[in-house]
Amino acid sequence: MNQYLPHAINTWTLPGGVQASGEDDQRRLSAFLKAHPLIEQALAQRIANAPWTTPPAAPQHQSILPAISLHESAISVEPLPQAQASALPSPRPTEGTRGAIEDDRQRRGHRDPLDWPKQPTRLSSARAKYIARYQKLNRQNDRTQIDKDRILDQFEEFLQRHYPELGPDPWVHAIDSSHVSAFLEEQADRPGKRVLNDGEQSKAAPTTMLKKLSDMSHFFTYQRTIAKATKEDIAGDLADEAETWKQQASEAAVHYQPFTTSHIKRIFDPTTFLGFNRDPDYFFAPLLGLHLGLRLGDFVRTKVADIGHLKEIDVWYIDVTPEDAKNANSVRRLPITDGLIRAGFLDYVEHVRKLGAIYLFPHRDWSTATAKSKPSKNQSAHFGKYMDSIDLSDPMLVFHSFRHTVISAMQDAGVPLAHAMQIAGHEAMDHAVRTNQITKEQARSVHLSVYTHADLARLGVDYPILKLKDALERSIKAPIDYARLAKAGSIVTEHLKRVGGEFRSGWAPQKARYTEEMAKRIRRPCLLHDKRGFQTQRNLAA
Repeated sequence: MNQYLPHAINTWTLPGGVQASGEDDQRRLSAFLKAHPLIEQALAQRIANAPWTTPPAAPQHQSILPAISLHESAISVEPLPQAQASALPSPRPTEGTRGAIEDDRQRRGHRDPLDWPKQPTRLSSARAKYIARYQKLNRQNDRTQIDKDRILDQFEEFLQRHYPELGPDPWVHAIDSSHVSAFLEEQADRPGKRVLNDGEQSKAAPTTMLKKLSDMSHFFTYQRTIAKATKEDIAGDLADEAETWKQQASEAAVHYQPFTTSHIKRIFDPTTFLGFNRDPDYFFAPLLGLHLGLRLGDFVRTKVADIGHLKEIDVWYIDVTPEDAKNANSVRRLPITDGLIRAGFLDYVEHVRKLGAIYLFPHRDWSTATAKSKPSKNQSAHFGKYMDSIDLSDPMLVFHSFRHTVISAMQDAGVPLAHAMQIAGHEAMDHAVRTNQITKEQARSVHLSVYTHADLARLGVDYPILKLKDALERSIKAPIDYARLAKAGSIVTEHLKRVGGEFRSGWAPQKARYTEEMAKRIRRPCLLHDKRGFQTQRNLAA
């Protein structure tokens, strides 16, 4: 239909004798058919079943599409006059046999009418339905959906470059596993993030390819099983390919190293740390990573409302919400530990709340496409630069190393696996397997409900979060000068200001003299403490 219809029809007669002719009418009718695929499908089947008398050559367009009707002449089609048709490009093929024509039509995605699915759907419409379904089910967070949109955009662009015969908006059932496999092969050759020892950029990581294959399989499985837009079992056809990527991902897995005591001392030296991390997210993100084992993506877009206080037991907490969590297992509530309080984190939260901010780090614009798809990119890159500045440039030591540090510390402290899994969001179990603490079989026996409900009151346990707080407190014993780090935190906090509708933070790195003045404030003796022995914002100001 894509091959002949656009340039072979001159006049359409619609029910009631209304005629559609001319470019504007053609355009409107094309839009109507695209919006109503079943009608277009029925018409395409009629055209597909039209008898072939002679090979389709340019002067014979009128014989290619004889007068046909749909539902007792509800729609009739008349061919172009021969003079006009002869000026149009001749459609392929030219071998002169019906068999060759049929082969070409099959290659172009024109299936036998009996082979068409129950609900033929254009790719654009299929995408819209797919997105709407999972938004309604609330099964995908913003980042997941952005990633899937990106790969489907890339897939459509790939089809246009390599399979133009499928048309600008192909039928889903015209796409098969060969198209998806070829697309993934091209994706695999794209440059990755890492730079190899010889200076060359690496190819896409196996884990990246596995995720892309998974996203494509999920999309087409939905089209086959739910939307009924195709009969192709693309996920099944690519099963062997998936196993190959899984194996490669397992072999190439990068396990970042935990930080040592000397690393932590160097990273959190108060004056050095403040001098490089003058903005609130740069300053408090490493502290949250060290004390709670959070991923950057878990909290950089945290809202002030996600931080609360359980008055009955005097425990502050931070919620990792579905919008920011990596997956369903990562949605959890974590206690804010004494170390974070001593470093001035709650003073900062209260300051942000008084400013009327929505986000914990309001000086960042979280509405951009990059911020939504890669919210931790900026903070991760900055932390890498800080590590280089203090001569900790080992590629195995990154922000994610805080997470490995916390999980290792909980394991060393004998924290029950269920509690560690709740704190880490399931990754603790994988760590326990890799370090031979438990077997894969034992790991499988730990049911997810053990930790997904660990924050709910139950028989004999009114406040489960207390067990999580205790697990973190006795595991994370950081060699940090909290009193002076709290001074640094207070300086960061006071420099977050609201000017009109904007939030501004920090100061320019070029202001070396001003930075030195702030360093002097940190070095002053700390004499006053509150009743718990923690330095307070009020004491520091005094």
